[in-house]
Amino acid sequence: MVGAKRQSVRLALIAFAALFFCYAHSARAWNLEGHRTVAQVELPYLTPEAKRRIEQLFGEPAEVALAANASWADSITTVRPETRPWHYVNIPRRADGFDRYRDCPDGACVVGAIEQQLIRLRDRDLDISQRREALKFIVHFVGDLHQPLHCGDGSDRGGNDTMVEFDGMRSNLHRVWDGEFFSGWQSIPVTPHPLRDEQTWHGDSVMHWANESHRIAVEEIYSRLPKARADRTIVLRAEDMQRFWIMAQQQMARAGRRLAALLNANL
Repeated sequence: MVGAKRQSVRLALIAFAALFFCYAHSARAWNLEGHRTVAQVELPYLTPEAKRRIEQLFGEPAEVALAANASWADSITTVRPETRPWHYVNIPRRADGFDRYRDCPDGACVVGAIEQQLIRLRDRDLDISQRREALKFIVHFVGDLHQPLHCGDGSDRGGNDTMVEFDGMRSNLHRVWDGEFFSGWQSIPVTPHPLRDEQTWHGDSVMHWANESHRIAVEEIYSRLPKARADRTIVLRAEDMQRFWIMAQQQMARAGRRLAALLNANL
């Protein structure tokens, strides 16, 4: 019975992998459905005042505006290349945590970008279009911050240079986490987890979240990968994929709850 159950799990994961590898050419950071998931988790935790201000900025219901614009920041990187470094932060694998001067020169990282966009969002002297843009950036970047490899090690470009294979299909570790793995995200239930002391946002939370994602990348992803083959390719097992799936659900749930707390405190 146990063997049959394990085989059933493996077959399901293989079928799921076949689905997400088909999306290799269109995958984006956390992909479209992943960012929409963060926005959907966020909605029940927004205060009425925060929802009202979101609706003032967009001129439409908060649930419509947030879902529709969740991946907007990915869509502009070609025409606004200066925003590309805003989606991630490279923290050395052996570092204790985020160091602003080492990891975020001139504020050009996801931590600095969120901080800067929060300033713009709070500035009532700015044009409404500028504050609306700031909100769209924040919604997206909080999602990116919770993708562990967006806070990973720059030596392999956050997993882009770590080649992996699963059931004969080749990719890289970042693409597995950053798009291909979540092609079917809308079918995966996301259950919010208790946030303990992060239930109310405070000024150092963004750095805390970056450090948490970095720790997950180092301790739960890199350190637990199978040993690479002679050609430096890592063959992922069904249990690795299942573990990634569970971690991703937890990170999306955290991102949504924390995004709500951030907007409640700053709108």
